[in-house]
Amino acid sequence: MQYRQVHYYNTNSSTHIKCMKMQIMCGACGVSFDREQKEIARSKKLGRKFYCSNSCQAKFANNSKGNISNLRMGRELDEYSSFRYCMKNIRKRHKEHGFAEPDLDLKDLKDIWISQNGICPLTGWLLILPDAVNGWKTKTQISKRASVDRIISGEPYTKTNIRFISYMANLCRNEFLDEDVIEFCKAVSKQYT
Repeated sequence: MQYRQVHYYNTNSSTHIKCMKMQIMCGACGVSFDREQKEIARSKKLGRKFYCSNSCQAKFANNSKGNISNLRMGRELDEYSSFRYCMKNIRKRHKEHGFAEPDLDLKDLKDIWISQNGICPLTGWLLILPDAVNGWKTKTQISKRASVDRIISGEPYTKTNIRFISYMANLCRNEFLDEDVIEFCKAVSKQYT
């Protein structure tokens, strides 16, 4: 790599900025280009490659799709991937409510899901699990998304106090008991039948 000092002048004021630039090679097309030394150091620290443009970076990203060799160990999709999103939310809620660390793990969530056959106990709908730890890839069928519900709302998330229900049902359950939600649904159904 070749170093050279570059001087910049801020057009909005009379400040003079010095920075060290280095000449490096693009990881996609092989073209040499200049990059600030501090940016190169940061990219190296994070284990990133260097690209001369967004289009070269996108070419590399497209080439790596479906290839899991660029992922850190433990980041591959597995039987618990869909439940990691739920677990992340459970931990977040525990922190918000001042509860101790939940006594649940991914296996417990999967066991509860299997025991329910993926069916919402309030609506009878077949629920949709998240694609992975980041949630759902599409915004379709939001009402049928699986949501972890505390059966007794004021208690922590425990193996005996949670179930999977539809997102829509869980919104209702935030304020009301099962019986109230069922009574409301019956009234709506009666009104429109």
